[in-house]
Order: sequence, then structure tokens, then C-alpha cells
Amino acid sequence: EGNAVVAVSKGEYMSRSYFDDAVFIGDSITHGLAFYGLLDSEQVVASESINLETALYKTPYTNSDGEAVSVADAVKERAPKKVYVMLGTNGIEWTDKENLANMYESLIVKLKEAVPDAIIYIQSVLPVTKELNDNVNRDLTNEKINAFNDLLLELAQKEQAYYLNVAEDFRDSEGNLP
Repeated sequence: EGNAVVAVSKGEYMSRSYFDDAVFIGDSITHGLAFYGLLDSEQVVASESINLETALYKTPYTNSDGEAVSVADAVKERAPKKVYVMLGTNGIEWTDKENLANMYESLIVKLKEAVPDAIIYIQSVLPVTKELNDNVNRDLTNEKINAFNDLLLELAQKEQAYYLNVAEDFRDSEGNLP
């Protein structure tokens, strides 16, 4: 159980209909899935600049009655069979990875309570460009991102979720976002 392999290996191409019963949670990267028409807006619970603290403790979304609700409640109303989460980018720079991982775990627990029959997929945080990685005025590096992604894999094992290493498809030969 706790030691089960949870990292999802690359598989065959899935048609868009595979995701009809899925909800995607995240920041501006995930928001783009709806903005650019890749997914129906009802399948995306995301907004620009959202971080784990906001996702966990605030009510940034609106339900069908027009009430402000949490991420977990927004997902519960949609009743998905699959939940994909990609959060953490907006926080890695200024919050230690253990604190981020603890907030992530709390969010996953809330999501499991909200939609207990759904399969949870934790997606890795994407790398940054070499320019951002090397910017001395910033503290958002691929080394920090990789360390956080390692914690996400451990979290997936602990919470019996699946880990999707989407970052691997976005890295150049040096590990940066091209």
C-alpha cells in the first residue's frame, strides 16, 4: 500500500473524451487549458497566481448558486471521477518545500473527502527557463522545483494518489524549460 508504485509511466495517447469526467486544479498554467479551449471551462478549477495557501484556506471560486467556495467545494459540485492537481509553482520561491508539501497534503485530504471515489493525480511542477533559473534576483530554480517534485512523489505514495511527472516532457537536455 504505502510502498506501491504510484508514478504513472508514459502510455498510449488518450483521446480528449478520456478527460470528460475529470477536473483540473491549478494556477495560470492549468487555467490555460480552458482559456485556450483545450478543456471545457467547467472542468478547470484554476486561476492565475493561485497558490497552495489560497487553494487550501480561501474561497476563490463561485458555485452554481453564485456563492464563494473553496477549491474542494468547487470540485465536489462537479463530482469528477478523476482529479488532476498542479500547484506549487507560486510558492516555491518564498516558502520552504516542507511547508508547501504539508499544505499540498492537506489539500489532497480535503479533495479525497470531497470526492472520495475520484482518482487523484498529483502533477509535477514544471521547470523554469535557464534565464529564470540563473536570475540572481529570484529564488525560483530548477533545483528547488526538482526537490519539491520529489516531495510530491512521496505525498502521492502516502495518500494513495498517482504522480504524473509532466515536467520530464518540458525539460531540455540541461533540465530547463526550453
